[in-house]
Amino acid sequence: GPSGSVRVGSIVPLMQKSPWAPEKDFTYIIGLYAYAFGLVVPADAPFKTWKDIVAHAKQNPGKLTFATPGAASSLHMGMEKLIRESGVKLVHVPFKGSLEANTAVAGAHVNMGAPGPSTKPLVDAGKTRIIQMWTRTRAKSLPDVPTLRDDGYAFEVESPVGLAGPQGMVPKIVARIHDA
Repeated sequence: GPSGSVRVGSIVPLMQKSPWAPEKDFTYIIGLYAYAFGLVVPADAPFKTWKDIVAHAKQNPGKLTFATPGAASSLHMGMEKLIRESGVKLVHVPFKGSLEANTAVAGAHVNMGAPGPSTKPLVDAGKTRIIQMWTRTRAKSLPDVPTLRDDGYAFEVESPVGLAGPQGMVPKIVARIHDA
């Protein structure tokens, strides 16, 4: 995606036969927001930074596990890109959604997780810690948590939400919907 981002809407046609192509079959009207993702660890985990995880994983290939809300989710794809660019081997543990992934991280059943924004209550309760944000800039509410870019990676991971219409929409209609 643009600016090195991993976008979920573009993933489906890459993984399975699809009757549509995101780059040509829609008219994009407006982006509204994107979910803020990050990497969390159990509250008492020894890892304070992603660099700590990388160092441990390089000494212990395939021993560390990470939870996501499911295989092929934007969070899974983001983790795979981060792992590949870090040169480490981690074991993916897919769950049936964020609730299960959050529970696995909080209970230290996995070493880390990318469970999505629903992890905030567990962070607030002191059950998990955010060690990295996957947003372009640091979160105002978490100014001490580095982003992927702060850690030396030239991408962010997002699931954008916006409005799109069918291919070839009349520009005046697109502008009217956009402005509304």
